[in-house]
Amino acid sequence: EPSAALVLGLGLVTGALLVSAKPLELDWLRTAGSLGILATLLTSMEVIDASATQQILTFVALSAACGITTMLTTTDTRRTTIEVGVLSAAGAVGLALQPDNAPSLLVAALAVSSLQAAAVGSTLQNLAIQALSPVLACAAWLVFAADTITGGNAQWWTTSVGLALLVI
Repeated sequence: EPSAALVLGLGLVTGALLVSAKPLELDWLRTAGSLGILATLLTSMEVIDASATQQILTFVALSAACGITTMLTTTDTRRTTIEVGVLSAAGAVGLALQPDNAPSLLVAALAVSSLQAAAVGSTLQNLAIQALSPVLACAAWLVFAADTITGGNAQWWTTSVGLALLVI
């Protein structure tokens, strides 16, 4: 059973990995630190007994913050924000695909994946990654539209948003 002490220990080890990566010039320490951030987050959610919805929304918020930070930071910290952002977006989509979760959670996960693809693609100046952004945004809209139509709560603006995404 995870405890708060384990979360604190993981956080301290993660911090040590991230701080020591640049002076030691060992890129694998930064990657291990990125994984440590996610391990600490997952363990802390287990300690507080977070619901699936809380876990997904935490990953969505973390990925969105990393996407924005990726665009604003220097090249020294960019790798960490890209790794954590992409992995947390993938985690959000993976959790949201579980059959017991509401479709709106998958919409949020796909939308933040779109944001992440746009941020990473433009930062790395990689057109292939950038091209994933509208595809993921369209997938988010399709899930949203399918849920609203089958749930009987279709909104007038869903068609115009979908057509705009397809045009992009």
